[in-house]
Amino acid sequence: VAAQLCPNIILEHSWSPSYQVEAMTKSIGADRVMFGSDHLTNVAPELAKLHAITLRDDERRAILGGTAQRVYGIA
Repeated sequence: VAAQLCPNIILEHSWSPSYQVEAMTKSIGADRVMFGSDHLTNVAPELAKLHAITLRDDERRAILGGTAQRVYGIA
């Protein structure tokens, strides 16, 4: 709810079930969702989660790196 009301909030999806990641992406936009994992051993499951849900290619690219590039000013 906070992310829907405050455009400066960026969500990180680890520990969220895949259906919630899909819902948050549709609700606030992929440009405000950032890939994350709480531990190196969880990177593969987090990637699998993103590939299991219905996302457009541009949404997946945003989550996997585009959002972080924009937020952190990385070229």
